[in-house]
Amino acid sequence: KYIIVAPFNPVAANDWLLLYRDLKKRGFRTILYSMIEGTPTHVRDWHQRDLETYVVSEYVRKKLLQLGINVVDVVYHGLLPSLVERARKLAPVYRKQLQAKFKDKILFIYNAMSHRRKGHPELAFVLRKVVEKTKEAMFIIHTDDTGSAYYIGVENVVTTGSYGNMERAAILAYQGAFDFLLFPSLAEGFGLPVIEANALGVPAIHLAYEPLTEISDPDANIMVPYTNVTPVDFGDGILYDIHSYNPDDMVEAILDAIDMVKNRKSEYEDRKAKAIENAKRFNAIELYRKLIE
Repeated sequence: KYIIVAPFNPVAANDWLLLYRDLKKRGFRTILYSMIEGTPTHVRDWHQRDLETYVVSEYVRKKLLQLGINVVDVVYHGLLPSLVERARKLAPVYRKQLQAKFKDKILFIYNAMSHRRKGHPELAFVLRKVVEKTKEAMFIIHTDDTGSAYYIGVENVVTTGSYGNMERAAILAYQGAFDFLLFPSLAEGFGLPVIEANALGVPAIHLAYEPLTEISDPDANIMVPYTNVTPVDFGDGILYDIHSYNPDDMVEAILDAIDMVKNRKSEYEDRKAKAIENAKRFNAIELYRKLIE
């Protein structure tokens, strides 16, 4: 029996889609579990005829059904409770390190590769405007060298240039040491970092589009409206649903988060508690049981 986990992207993952098809034709019990951040390009007749897939969100279900792909069911991404517990034990260590370095600053993290859909240029513009208004916060951007380049010269921003180099529990714990997760991604098929942060009691700031609105709790996280959606092809097999936003709306959300930590402690603690409750819905043991069965 096989479970193949792959993006539904015939350009980047066609070998895995072919493997699923061939295993099924040879009589093996095989499941495909997939996601997409927009509309896959280069879909062929055999994709529609021979493939059926579980998907990570209602949003992905809708995108694939529009192309005539057979979708079995939605199974959300999840986190292992044991992984979350390990991260909770590590988080205070990272918190002490950050406080020793940045003193009483309100701490924000964005953990994302440099792909254009992750919105680094837009965030760099926003943070320039934020630090013109206040110096009370520090922004740690955990990305690669290409992503780091967008933030050169932006005050109160530190980039790591080492995206992808931390062990799984460590990166969850590191995110858990911050006051807020910034998640200004412009296109997602699920949005797992929101759940990762919430599991550690960290509220997230993100755009209010599907599928993020499927998995987020507005009482825990701060949602920023988007202004429009534009299909954009970056040449990697996906016509991305790129969500634009008004930079001033993101600036105001960040300023509100800073004020919440400093002056509205009870509201902030309430959001942290609700974040943890929200993340409990995404228990991998429970969610992935449907695939195993």
